[in-house]
Amino acid sequence: MKSPQGVQFRRWATQRLREYLVQGYTLNQQRFYKNSSKLQQALKLIKKTAQSSELKTDKACH
Repeated sequence: MKSPQGVQFRRWATQRLREYLVQGYTLNQQRFYKNSSKLQQALKLIKKTAQSSELKTDKACH
């Protein structure tokens, strides 16, 4: 129970739980950085689409 490996694990687990409670989520940083270029491309497309003149109209569509 008081092995150095057990103490190290409990410290790690306590820190992770504290982060989850404070942030409310977890982030896989390696996966995030791997996919960040795809995310940036998607955000650019969304921004371009939102600024499209076809979306800006005074007429209501029904």
